[in-house]
Amino acid sequence: MHQLRRVFLVVGLSLLLAACSDSPEEDFIDRMDREHEGDVPVENAAQNIKQSVEVSGEEVQYATVDGQTISGYLARPEGIKNAPGIIVIHEWWGLNDNIRMMTNKLAGEGYTALAVDLYK
Repeated sequence: MHQLRRVFLVVGLSLLLAACSDSPEEDFIDRMDREHEGDVPVENAAQNIKQSVEVSGEEVQYATVDGQTISGYLARPEGIKNAPGIIVIHEWWGLNDNIRMMTNKLAGEGYTALAVDLYK
């Protein structure tokens, strides 16, 4: 019986120590940040596609969470009311000019497109 208590104590302490250690997710994020520090987005072929309609785009603030403003880039097709909506999720580099361009391209095909900024 005494030995069983020791086993439970060792297992319990091991779990406690594991729970108190650095998060593996944070280690992954830090490692990825270092590995991709010099990366830059590259142009893509979508830039050469002509839009079907004119587009108006603007930076918007669309929510507040815990006192922090949530922002993004909203592009709308001109002359189309009640267009279907698309949410655009950026890549590693965040909401940059390439993502704004792709959001404009989607709006140019008749969609209202909101590119969210997951980093702000």
